[in-house]
Amino acid sequence: MSAIALGVGSVLLGITVDYSLHIVTHFRHTNSIRTVLKDVSDPILMSCITTGSAFLCLMLVSSEALHDLGLFAALSVVSAALFSLIVLPHLLVKQNVQPDRSNIVDGIASLQLHRSKPMIVFVLLVSITCLFSFDKVDFETDMMKMNYMSDELQQSEKNLNKVSSASAKSIFLVSSGDNLEEALQNNERIIHRVGELKDRKLIRAYTSVGALMISQKLQKERIERWNSYWTIARTDSLKERLIASSHAFHFKTSAFSTFYELLAKERVPLMPIDFGTVREHLLNDYLTESEEQSTIVTLIKASRENKDEIIETLSVFEESVIFDREYLTLELIKILKKDFNLLVSISLLLVFIILVISYGRIELGIITFLPIVISWLWTLGIMGAFGIKFNIFNIIISTFIFGLGIDYSIFIMRGLLQKYKYGRENLNSYKTSIFLSVCTTITGLGVLIFAQHPALRSIAWLSIIGILSVVIIAYTLEPLLFNWLVYKRGRKRTALITLYGFIYAQACYAYFFVVSMVVLIFGLTGLRLMPTNWRKRVLHWLLALVSRATIYVMTIAKKVIINPNREDFSKPAIIIANHQSLIDIPLMMMFSPKTILLTHDWVWNNVLIGALVRQVDFYPVSWGPDKLVEKLKKKVDEGYSIVIFPEGTRAEDLKIKRFHKGAFHLAEKLSLDVLPMVIHGTGHCVTKHEYFGNKCTITVKFLDRIRLSDTEFGTTPRERAKLIGKHFRKEFDIVKESYQFPEYHRDKLLRNYVYKGPVLEWYTKIKTKLEDNYKMFHELIPKQAKIVDVGCGYGYLSYMLSFLSEEREILGIDYDKDKIDVANNCMSKSQNVNFVTGDVTNYEFDKSDVFVLNDVLHYLKKEEQDLLVTKCISNLNIGGKLIIRDGDRDLQKRHMGTRLSEFYSTNFGFNKTNNDLEFVSGKELRSFIEAEEMNVEIIDTTKLTSNLVYVVTHKHKDKQVLTNG
Repeated sequence: MSAIALGVGSVLLGITVDYSLHIVTHFRHTNSIRTVLKDVSDPILMSCITTGSAFLCLMLVSSEALHDLGLFAALSVVSAALFSLIVLPHLLVKQNVQPDRSNIVDGIASLQLHRSKPMIVFVLLVSITCLFSFDKVDFETDMMKMNYMSDELQQSEKNLNKVSSASAKSIFLVSSGDNLEEALQNNERIIHRVGELKDRKLIRAYTSVGALMISQKLQKERIERWNSYWTIARTDSLKERLIASSHAFHFKTSAFSTFYELLAKERVPLMPIDFGTVREHLLNDYLTESEEQSTIVTLIKASRENKDEIIETLSVFEESVIFDREYLTLELIKILKKDFNLLVSISLLLVFIILVISYGRIELGIITFLPIVISWLWTLGIMGAFGIKFNIFNIIISTFIFGLGIDYSIFIMRGLLQKYKYGRENLNSYKTSIFLSVCTTITGLGVLIFAQHPALRSIAWLSIIGILSVVIIAYTLEPLLFNWLVYKRGRKRTALITLYGFIYAQACYAYFFVVSMVVLIFGLTGLRLMPTNWRKRVLHWLLALVSRATIYVMTIAKKVIINPNREDFSKPAIIIANHQSLIDIPLMMMFSPKTILLTHDWVWNNVLIGALVRQVDFYPVSWGPDKLVEKLKKKVDEGYSIVIFPEGTRAEDLKIKRFHKGAFHLAEKLSLDVLPMVIHGTGHCVTKHEYFGNKCTITVKFLDRIRLSDTEFGTTPRERAKLIGKHFRKEFDIVKESYQFPEYHRDKLLRNYVYKGPVLEWYTKIKTKLEDNYKMFHELIPKQAKIVDVGCGYGYLSYMLSFLSEEREILGIDYDKDKIDVANNCMSKSQNVNFVTGDVTNYEFDKSDVFVLNDVLHYLKKEEQDLLVTKCISNLNIGGKLIIRDGDRDLQKRHMGTRLSEFYSTNFGFNKTNNDLEFVSGKELRSFIEAEEMNVEIIDTTKLTSNLVYVVTHKHKDKQVLTNG
């Protein structure tokens, strides 16, 4: 047990020091206690909760000792976390010089292992290898192998065995009963067999209660035998013989009177109380009494080689149990092993649930949880490969290694999230503190590898393997998976990967691929007896059916088909469409089985897809016009239309690129009409370089056919490419404009705040819903304007306005730097949208077309409110607008909800202010503005959460506007 205590103490020291290391290391990098607490308090508390909960799971096992250990460990972790967060910051001293970060520790910690291909391959190979050996880990059942005896001590034991049975094997024979009398009787039934074994030299010695204390039943039997033997005649005969014999030795006749009295005395069984003194001094160690049961222990001493035969002989008595210390240890190990499996399962489940709840996303919970699981796989796999066994000592230490793994994963994820959410590079700071924690823990436990005691060495090996495994995987796998989740080629993804989206996308792609392969196999086998033309027609029909099913399986996207001319493709044509997404291909193929698609070389040459493409006579554009005309002429004569994407490639920015003349050259050579089909929304669904879908609406609009004889669009392929491209863009803009309403862009706005914390993600959904996706502001603000969003917060309004018009130039200003950092690190950030941190009361505004004060004024004092309104008006361009929306304290009933929500948001730190809330009076504000003779429009606010909306328009060129003075 001292080995366990030593190991537990060392690992607990590592865990508790871990928190202090994070505080001190991060302070060294930031030199700001306030920043340290803001960055580190959340992961320390989360780590404390998860690790403490894992330790408290020890309360669920059978061992009372482990209950105490779990409670002690949990309290130690909580105490260390509280000390680190409350006491330690007061001991830190701010440095006046910039810390040197060029030391070797920071250099090692800053290694980008997740970007190293050899390291990634190493992790994958080790993980795969461990899958074949993790189940080979055994449990050490021979406790003798866990003991350490020097050569001198072993020799002394041998010498002792020669002269004494003290060192012989101890075997315990336990007889039990409902009461002491029954236990004594059961013991007496087996003790004679013990005597027989002793006579046979199998037992060296034994100690039994029956030698001094017997049952009342046996006492009565012996008394009856005594009385039946000592009859009056025998007693008298004995007396006469004693008297006669004693005369020769000159004894008196009364010399044996005491003996005669003893023979004549009436005998009764002794009660248990009569053995009081004997029990107290000699028997209490062998007797146990309770209300439910009484037991009697017989201690047997025997050599190790006779143990099995003794146990086998005596185990036939059902009322008794025989065992030795080795048996007890084995049973204890079985219970511990069973409890350990239960402990691991419950701990893993509990930690995973806490991680998911804390991050608010199952994806982040999985990524943080994976290093813990895989490091456990590594630990088991390495132990199984090298024959290292679990034992009663190191199995407990593994719980604490598990706790350290949780800490490392949480802090790595913290650094990754801060980079993604705020753009702050804190990951290296966390990795440095983790590296120092690894060094201190391995130093504290790793030195045990030099110990001669096997138990201590087993603790050292498990600690080294476990800690190195978890830190390598946390450094490599966790950043790799997180970056895959949110980044693509070094930039933020336009389609964040979610668990639902990932499964959904794989199902859609698998459906299309598998069904397409079925169609190919069916065409190559089941239809091979059909004529070639008929086989190809059936394949085209099946492929169109598969494409249509694939598009409509994509339930994430709503489909809108606009076909005013009821185009049925009965007359062949060159079908042109803009190209935004890879799903454009099945989208175009689904309309008619009589279509031929021109493809890229990689599709034509692909081992699997290429076989199907070649079967249905899709041709690569690289063949050139002359060869294509020859091939396509035959297909056109059979009634097939040709589908071409004249842009040549997918447009990443979703804008229609220049049309190449190839499609129009083919139309001229084949004497075909041009059928334009405008596609909108596929680029929003699956953008270029992405393979995961977003919620959207896919629209396909059929335009009028353009006949070859129609000179409105030119006469040469070059002219037609230019003019038809212009016509196409105009029609595309019409379709696009029909979707330029806030609800359509809601999902795009929400995606910017995914993986940025459960509270923010929840707040974004609720806030935008209550604001009706900022529809009112969009309707009030021109589509071409320079806009200042005063008090922009996280940038919801700014981004929505930019989505609805690319010609809006927007500047967001807010007092809260954290919110501005979040807004600046959204994936929809563009050159037209910028955010800055500033105090709006003294910020120098540029001349702008629109100023928006959305729920801002009540954070300012009355004089500051007037000053801000004045500054905004003075910086309005001619015809510009100042939009004021805020709570109106004059409308008391409607104002109660606004006041309550703002009270909670400010007191819980969600919104920051240096002042008490001071809501404006609608009447006073109106009077203040009207005093300047400005045009005021009051919007109906019955459906809005706020109470007033004022739109102040600067109409007159010669109007003297207010100034700061």
